[in-house]
Amino acid sequence: MYIMENYIHIESCDLIQIISKIKIKVMNLILNESAMIKVESFDDENKLLNTYYFELNEKNYQMWNTDAWLINYVCDKYGFTIVN
Repeated sequence: MYIMENYIHIESCDLIQIISKIKIKVMNLILNESAMIKVESFDDENKLLNTYYFELNEKNYQMWNTDAWLINYVCDKYGFTIVN
């Protein structure tokens, strides 16, 4: 297998991805301490666009008491807006 190790410089361009869905997964949980959260974003055709990871700890972990709280936290963190 050949792996290219050098960067290839290109002209700057805008890349626009339209995210229409997210999936939130708790990857690792340490009770009363912290949680590792994975957020996957998808387009309308369920194509995976991006994956984000973050650790929920300390004050924010203590505030997490419902799924709705975690959903709102993730949306605020990444600038997503929930539609009905």
